[in-house]
Amino acid sequence: MNLPMSTSALEREQVIKKQLQEFNLSGEKEQISVLTRILATTRVESEFSRIAHIIYGSQLEFLVHLSGKHSGATMSVASSFFEKAKESFPDLHSPHAVDEWLKFLYDAGLITEKERVIDITQFGTDFLKYLVDSRQTYQRYG
Repeated sequence: MNLPMSTSALEREQVIKKQLQEFNLSGEKEQISVLTRILATTRVESEFSRIAHIIYGSQLEFLVHLSGKHSGATMSVASSFFEKAKESFPDLHSPHAVDEWLKFLYDAGLITEKERVIDITQFGTDFLKYLVDSRQTYQRYG
């Protein structure tokens, strides 16, 4: 592999190779399986970290609200969360519509809509758990 790599990445690669040897795996197939799991976990954590840094507080409040409902929420409930956000942060939210506010949550895979009901996804539930586990449940702007 002749890809350009940073020294930090090359050092991390050596650590991973050493850890794989310590796992005492039975062969290449098992190594690939373990590495695939580690890569998937790392990518999810990376996505969660990115989302945690850019999600608005009002969007997070709505996500928490959805996590406590068995049947999701209607668009009117989402709109009430958005209207509250507009009142608290008019410069940020007034130029936008509720659909734009929800778009980030849809695009990030945190919510879904089925039969006009908005609900949290498993990815969204896992994201909330990530915030708790990483102690990032603090009050957020927006």
